[in-house]
Amino acid sequence: MAAQEVPLLGNLPKLLSRVEVAEGTMAFHFEKPPGFDFKPGQSADLTLLNPPETDSEGNTALFPLPALRLKTT
Repeated sequence: MAAQEVPLLGNLPKLLSRVEVAEGTMAFHFEKPPGFDFKPGQSADLTLLNPPETDSEGNTALFPLPALRLKTT
């Protein structure tokens, strides 16, 4: 199955928190964008704007989207 690209420009999700889970490794938690339908196996290209440093891949990296943890009341 071909990957489907869904740009979020103009509808950027809000960063809710960031947690260091190991030395040099961060977990980022974002607000679910309106209309987003999670499907297992999805990933996202995230681009850092003006990062203080980059690696050979530049300032864009592919991140897996783990299963969403939905809050229930």
